[in-house]
Amino acid sequence: MQFGGQFECKRVVRGNAIKRSSEAQFRNLEYKDLNAKSLYIEGKLSKVAADLVRACFDDDELTPESIGQVAWYPQYLDMIFDSSEGDLISVLGRQCWLSAVHASNRHVSMLERGLNIPVLAPRVMIMQQAEAPKYLDDLVKHLKSADVLFVAYHDHKTLIRQYYPDSVIIMAAGLTTDEITTQVMARIRPIIGR
Repeated sequence: MQFGGQFECKRVVRGNAIKRSSEAQFRNLEYKDLNAKSLYIEGKLSKVAADLVRACFDDDELTPESIGQVAWYPQYLDMIFDSSEGDLISVLGRQCWLSAVHASNRHVSMLERGLNIPVLAPRVMIMQQAEAPKYLDDLVKHLKSADVLFVAYHDHKTLIRQYYPDSVIIMAAGLTTDEITTQVMARIRPIIGR
């Protein structure tokens, strides 16, 4: 069997690593065989196994995309919401999953309680309540930078600008959940590198 690397996969690696002579044997390695041959140690490939893989495959053959998968991005989308009404949170979370973006969500009251919670970026503040939000003081204490994307279902633009003058605000009234999700994903992609 020959891939883009310098050696055939059946090449003999001496010592306690592997000795395989046919493609069928190579393809039928099982987990216990990998452990027994010192190729898989403590939950990861050993150095000799990594060297063998690199010898048999080109770098572009060793990416998730080369087998039809995608690499997960290291950044998380932090979704903060003031009401769990509607399905935007779940649809946006699902779209993040499909786009290989980790996402977390939490109610704004987590900030009001003064709990020590991780601050992730990019951030989306989903404002669904009709009354003027009283939590913006707490929000600005925890999220000081202007990189908060607001999704406002009601006209709180003037109030938001008092706290976050440079933030982007998506006015969600009249938009479908899919339209809002598309706009949010379009805004966060440059931040996460996609």
